[in-house]
Amino acid sequence: MVVNGSSTPNTNIWCQTVATLPNTTYQFGTQVSSVYNTTDIAELQFSINNVNFGNVFSPTNNSCDWSQFTENWFSNLTTSAEICIVNQNTSAGGNDFTIDDITFRPVCFFYDTIVVSNALVEVNAGLDQTICLGQQVTLSANGNGAITTWDQGVLDGIPFAPTATSTYTVTSATGSCIATDQVTVSVTNSIIINAGLDQTICAGEQVILSASGGSTYSWTGGVTNGVAFSPTATSTYSVTGETANSCQNTDEVTITVNPLPTINPIIDLNVCLGNSVTLVASGTGTNYSWSDGVIDGISFIPLVTTTYTVTATDANACINSDQVLVTVNDPSLSPGLDLGLDQAICPGEFVQLNASGAWNSFL
Repeated sequence: MVVNGSSTPNTNIWCQTVATLPNTTYQFGTQVSSVYNTTDIAELQFSINNVNFGNVFSPTNNSCDWSQFTENWFSNLTTSAEICIVNQNTSAGGNDFTIDDITFRPVCFFYDTIVVSNALVEVNAGLDQTICLGQQVTLSANGNGAITTWDQGVLDGIPFAPTATSTYTVTSATGSCIATDQVTVSVTNSIIINAGLDQTICAGEQVILSASGGSTYSWTGGVTNGVAFSPTATSTYSVTGETANSCQNTDEVTITVNPLPTINPIIDLNVCLGNSVTLVASGTGTNYSWSDGVIDGISFIPLVTTTYTVTATDANACINSDQVLVTVNDPSLSPGLDLGLDQAICPGEFVQLNASGAWNSFL
């Protein structure tokens, strides 16, 4: 059919009323060609029951060059349809066209099924972990893939020491089926344990070792953190501190034990009332101090029997002490001296003389 194109839009070019089935998809189609070789071509549109639908379509600008155009329409509850081809051109010249092979038919749908069967690939990277800097961690994935690989150079089941917090991805694959999972390893900074400053003490003194930087501490040498003890010799003690998340570190402290200064033995003395006495101490001390105002090496007259204490101090400020008993005898209280009876002996014979009565008798 050759049509002189109209310049009035929405002009019906061709119409026909047909019976339709409810709830059915129909295909409305036609072939169109221009009558002249022109740039002013026809503009057409499909219409059913006075309702335009689908896109506006046009033939090429070459005559006898046929183009096929189709649109689908769903009938819903409609049992009758007036199908039309509508002119939408507004130009009056050169828009003549030819239509042929007008069709209006139900759309047939054909169905088939295909089953794609692939084994489901699963992988589990494990739980997130927290470690201390310098510690090792082992990442082991659980999965059913034929190949399991980690990123960042991690090898499954092989320990390594990460230097910073990172998230690691594991991939498990069988053929083209791939599954991935991730795990985060948090790296905390290593702790600093401080055993305290080195100390110097004198033999017999107590010392307290208290570490800092952790939550619990374990010392060598049987030491308990914060509890006083008396070391018997110069020693270096090591402490291991641990935090709540099991980070550990160690430190050391040295306790130098200086010996006490020695005091050479001093013999107890007996003096008569009014006589002077000199007390002199010796040993490894650098200074000796006596009780009761006594000055080392300076004579004095004791008035009563007294026990004097001498204190020795050395260059390390260590202190030791000793005592001496000075017994003062009063002659006025002496019971007197008795040499016994006169005796007669022959030349060459021995005689024994026994004195009595005084505190100390010398013959």
